[in-house]
Amino acid sequence: MGYAALSGNKEIVKYLIDKGADIDKAIFWLGRTGNEFAIKENQAAKEFLQEFKKEMALAQQKGMQPVAIDITLQKKSDIDELPTIVNKHKIIGDKDIAIIIGIEKYQGLPKSDYSKNDAKLVKDYLKALGFQERNIELITDEKATLSAITKSIEAWLPNRVKPDGRVFVYYSGHGAPEPKTGDAYIVPYDGDPNYLEVTAYPLKRLYAKLGELKAKEVIVALDSCFSGAGGRSVLAKGARPLVIMAAGAILPSNIVVLSATQGTQISTSSPEKGHGVFTYYFLKALKEGKKTISEIYEHIKPLVEDEAKQLNVQQSPSINPDAEKLKGRFILRR
Repeated sequence: MGYAALSGNKEIVKYLIDKGADIDKAIFWLGRTGNEFAIKENQAAKEFLQEFKKEMALAQQKGMQPVAIDITLQKKSDIDELPTIVNKHKIIGDKDIAIIIGIEKYQGLPKSDYSKNDAKLVKDYLKALGFQERNIELITDEKATLSAITKSIEAWLPNRVKPDGRVFVYYSGHGAPEPKTGDAYIVPYDGDPNYLEVTAYPLKRLYAKLGELKAKEVIVALDSCFSGAGGRSVLAKGARPLVIMAAGAILPSNIVVLSATQGTQISTSSPEKGHGVFTYYFLKALKEGKKTISEIYEHIKPLVEDEAKQLNVQQSPSINPDAEKLKGRFILRR
């Protein structure tokens, strides 16, 4: 039980408790700490189990069955503390708009771990950069339906964009390929990989709609994958994974797309860090003072690759257009 509590896996913890696992032994085990990091991690898990023990005792006093409480551990990482960006380093202002979509729990599909919390953290980072609360559209989980995503991209955004303003679009969640056409789709909360054409939002359409905007610059960050090979991607029943060159589309000159993967790779998450690997290093680069999208890409590419290898996954971020063509453009801070 102690190991399960440390990993933050509430399903296993609850299962073990239901099967009669000894909470006191687990608490005792968590008290046998080592280095400073382990002390903090173990103490958090220990406190959750102690709270659960109190709930059980109270339930027994009332003659009731103990009610399972949510003992999921919120992983803390070095990016959870927001960066402090002084005004002289800010270039983002009142004319800049953002759409942030994070879907972790789907209506009928596997989870995309940490996507909701990552989206919320991206919003906080954008606010630290200078984006105004009223200019940020955050859509997560059951609110991120196809109609809601379409409305945000095709109605809310065009009504607010300014000719000399910037647009930032972030998506974390599942992607999927259409086997017949090879097109890549963002999968909404209510999406069905068997009927992508009517239940999902195509990347081609996203880029086309963003290209119609009169914005000065448009930045798209995708913590997803689109081959159907696993990770943050899903596939129609009976179909085979496809090589989707999602980042290779021909884009208008004012758009850049930074993606978590290439080709048939999968976008993964880190249980240790509690974030998507791509999003973690993207935000960490911003916090460390990286200023442009090309600079961020060149910095995080080897870091994501190395982290993914430790998770036994091949993952390499991609950028479109090529980073060399973006020098001095798509700047997020001074």
